[in-house]
Amino acid sequence: MFESFFATLPTVDERLALIDGLAELVKKRGPAPLATWPLIMPTDEFFPDRWSPDVEGVRLMTARLLRYAG
Repeated sequence: MFESFFATLPTVDERLALIDGLAELVKKRGPAPLATWPLIMPTDEFFPDRWSPDVEGVRLMTARLLRYAG
């Protein structure tokens, strides 16, 4: 049961790369966005656009995420 869950987790090298990327973002933008901005949830409140699994759907979601990221 848990084997399939753990198989989807990033490898150690991937986790280290993610931590390095987060550290770089904090260095560039400071800790305030990470500590004070609201937690964005996958709900209609934050993502009101209708999802479609195509280029337009990805474009809309990416644009919204970039707006939230500032």
